[in-house]
Amino acid sequence: MLCVVLVIIGLWRVSSHANYTNAHVKQDLPYQVANRTYVQTKPIVGTSYLLKTSFIEHQRKLLRKSGYLLTSMGIDWSLAGGSLLGAIRDQTLPMPHDDDLDLHIDIAHREALFEEPFKLLAAQHGLGRLIFMSSTATSANKHGSCIRLVLAGKTEPVLDIFFRRHRQSDDKIVKLDGWDGVNFTDSTVEIFSPVDIFPLRKRRIDDLDVFVPSNADRVLRQQYGPNVFEEVRPRSRYISHHIPFALPCIWQR
Repeated sequence: MLCVVLVIIGLWRVSSHANYTNAHVKQDLPYQVANRTYVQTKPIVGTSYLLKTSFIEHQRKLLRKSGYLLTSMGIDWSLAGGSLLGAIRDQTLPMPHDDDLDLHIDIAHREALFEEPFKLLAAQHGLGRLIFMSSTATSANKHGSCIRLVLAGKTEPVLDIFFRRHRQSDDKIVKLDGWDGVNFTDSTVEIFSPVDIFPLRKRRIDDLDVFVPSNADRVLRQQYGPNVFEEVRPRSRYISHHIPFALPCIWQR
């Protein structure tokens, strides 16, 4: 039994670390990705392992293609989560240790992105669409409450497109964590004032054209806490996104 446990732990370690190097990003020391040089000036709490250059370059390609696709459809989008944090605090896309990308769009486009024509259009742009298990435009839990895009023929990196809605009861913009035929499950953290989100602002960050919320600093403090601009807290490689996306049985393509 012990041997089985050790084998599972070993496989988990190898798999979860698959997209990372053993190089550390350290405060005030330059690091390089492709031909670009960066410096992290904030204190780092924990260990920031640098993603492989090839993986980061695929992330940047995925972001460019996804942004172009959504814009071509007339869909307003903005960076969110760790992608927004890297862009605003660190001026990097992506953060060197963040192995997924996050965008927000309005709930009005939810049905369209779950339908077959969007899948075909994404394919024309060199992208694949992933839907978690049995999620649909009318029923989804927290894990399935977004559309995920990948580069054609790949399972990683992944870009998550989450949906937001204007909650009339308290005049807030909220990210959706799920829905059924009648009710929404709203995030308890990503709750923002409309003036902090709109109008979206176009920025050129790290040589990429992106859209960000009107008051991105306030949005990030709301989501990550008041010290988000004073320190960097990388997520452990052991909870990377590699393993779930290596399991084709849980995804609809």
